[in-house]
Amino acid sequence: MTDSKADSVAMTMPEPDPKLKAGKFKDLLRYLGPGIIVASASIGNGEIFFASREGALFGFSLLWTFVVCAFMKGCVVYTGSKFATLTGEHPTVRWGQIIPGPKNWTAIFLGIVAAVAIPSSICGFIKVLGQWTRWTFGVDPKYTVLCGTVWALIAFLFVFLSYEKMEKVSTGIVLVLVIFALLAIFVSNPDWLALIQGFLPTVPAQYPEWVQVKDPKVLSSPILLEIVSAVGILGGRCQDYLGYMGTMSEKKWGIYGNEHIADIQESLKRLSGKEEIPLSEDENTVSDSKGWLKAVKIDNIASFTAVWLVGSIFMILGNVVLGTNGLQIVPSNDQVIQNQANFFSIISPALVWLYKAAIFCAFFGGTVALSTQVYPATFRACFSPSFPAINKEENKFKTRLWVAVFCIFGGILLAWTNLTYTFVLQLATVVGSVFGIGLVGLLMLWTEKRSLPKEYRLKPVWFTLTLLSSIVMVLLGVIAFLQLFGII
Repeated sequence: MTDSKADSVAMTMPEPDPKLKAGKFKDLLRYLGPGIIVASASIGNGEIFFASREGALFGFSLLWTFVVCAFMKGCVVYTGSKFATLTGEHPTVRWGQIIPGPKNWTAIFLGIVAAVAIPSSICGFIKVLGQWTRWTFGVDPKYTVLCGTVWALIAFLFVFLSYEKMEKVSTGIVLVLVIFALLAIFVSNPDWLALIQGFLPTVPAQYPEWVQVKDPKVLSSPILLEIVSAVGILGGRCQDYLGYMGTMSEKKWGIYGNEHIADIQESLKRLSGKEEIPLSEDENTVSDSKGWLKAVKIDNIASFTAVWLVGSIFMILGNVVLGTNGLQIVPSNDQVIQNQANFFSIISPALVWLYKAAIFCAFFGGTVALSTQVYPATFRACFSPSFPAINKEENKFKTRLWVAVFCIFGGILLAWTNLTYTFVLQLATVVGSVFGIGLVGLLMLWTEKRSLPKEYRLKPVWFTLTLLSSIVMVLLGVIAFLQLFGII
């Protein structure tokens, strides 16, 4: 297939579990893993705040955008995790070989994009934890940021501790919250016909009249920026999913399960940018590869279905409870989480305490998971192609430690500025979620075309859909960025 030195190491695909190849639903559930972790860590800023806010502002009219967003992000993330599973190489490494220009510039550029977005994301978590403490324990409002800072410092300590047990408990509490939120929809008895119509594409022309009277400062935010912020923050951001693609190695999915994976990775680095990765094209190997991709698909589908479901539930309740025919309250910078408690008090006032517990789990757990697990993986993905020592086993803890320092203390620094919660989240979303993921999608399609044998590439229809998704996200990201800073 190629005369490269890579041929000296056979890229033998381990045979997948027969149950995985059979594809029975109950067996596929065993392969839920890193995608669900990213989804649970990202639930909070987007699904709880922005979804509720847009529901209050625009009713059911934007429900369709969550479907489109989950689909577009899912296409991009699947393409990247598929490449890693098949080749044993993170996409950022391959970009250094095939993208014109200085070596590894694309990975470094995405690392810089992540470095801009990450402190903003963590800052949002810190601000909410401060509000949660003030709301739950009656702390003086002037200590709000200080309380959030204390929680962030405690989260930092998990660099040295195991978060596994707490993660399971936190995820369980958040899951119970989602179940009760779904129940609250039926208790509140929304206009079901209008709800269904919300899945048909429409774009609001203006804010409701009550918003113009009760909360006129909302009007300063362009409607497109509000929409892009809401749908963009659904699920994870670019930095989250670059880290997610790297977790394939920990799960030993695909060729990562080959006992000679280290030798394979070294041999791939010797490929020229014009050579395809020497994956075997015989029928059995292709079949085994497709078997492993079922694990990637089920994890990807479950992750984006989860964030779509949670986001849609909170948007529906935002309309019914807080919107035009409800309390007419817009979740805002000073009331990020408090008003959503009304979603649960309609069932029972006692559920407000469940809501408070779930909020803490979502935001504190998200701070820990992102700063100590996901973002260190992102850092390695973006910078290890240029600085290979980062990936050495003896340096992994150092990397994790210093990335956590950057995340937590960068977030704390921003939290003590006068930047509003909405602004820092919109910045993180526009740069890291919409534009960043769109750019990754375009890079992945180029990588597929240049590096994978034909048998392993996306089918034309999925290639086209991923291309359109990526272009739309890049364009929306640029437009929303210009609107965020008042340029247009």
